[in-house]
Order: sequence, then structure tokens, then C-alpha cells
Amino acid sequence: MVFDEEPKLEKSQIHREHMERVKVRINAEEEAFKLSRTIQEGDSKNYRKESFFVRKKVFKLSDEEMLTVTRIYQLLSGILALAGTVMIIMSISDPRALWPIYERSIKEMNWLWPGLVLSIVGVVAKIWFQYKHDKICDRIMDEYHAKYN
Repeated sequence: MVFDEEPKLEKSQIHREHMERVKVRINAEEEAFKLSRTIQEGDSKNYRKESFFVRKKVFKLSDEEMLTVTRIYQLLSGILALAGTVMIIMSISDPRALWPIYERSIKEMNWLWPGLVLSIVGVVAKIWFQYKHDKICDRIMDEYHAKYN
């Protein structure tokens, strides 16, 4: 009978040791997960370690604010195109300025190319911001019609 009780004790001892190792491994995995995950701004108070990356909350504008911003950018892009046009007009004060053969025209050509670039960029930006403005207006009108119809 002594032989029957000893193997049972050994099995229970082995089982306990195995369960302790499993618990230690699970705890280690949980700690590794806590250290490796990205923590929201509110959770960063609990885990003050240097290895954490704190994700900032995204600041989002409302549709009406976005309309105001796109209108301001349209105004700025119009001013940019106007400045480019003024540079082009200043560079073509002499009809021979279009031909870089003359000595005087080389100085005047220096104003022409930046003016062209500014005008093109200003017009493209104005068109793109108008497109964004129209999309936001359509979204606002759809929400308005869904709300009151």
C-alpha cells in the first residue's frame, strides 16, 4: 500500500508544479502584451514606461468649419495665382522679352518662369479646393434633407 500512495503524491506534486509553470508563463505573456500594445491616451496613466507609444486623439473639424477652411485656402490660392500673373505681366514689358536671344530679355525671362509656375499652381489649387468645398456642401445638404424630409 505504501507504493500506491507515493505515486499519487508524486503525480499531484508534478501536476502542481506544472500548473505553477503554466501560471508563470501566462503572467509573463500578459506582461509582454501590456508592454507591446499601443495604449490609448487615457490608459497611459496606468503604464508609465518609456517603451510605450501613446496614440494622440485625432482632432476632427466639423463640416461648417471645413467649409470655412476651404474658403480661406481658396482665397490664398487665388492670391497666389494673381501674384504669378503679375510676375508674367512684369516680365513681358518688352515684346522682345519672349526671345532669350537679346541680353535685356534674359533678365526679364527670370520673372516669366516663376510667374507661370505660380499661376498654374494657384489655378490648380483653386480648382481642387472648389471640388472639396462642393463635396462638403453636398454632404451638408444631404444631412439636412435627411433630417427634415
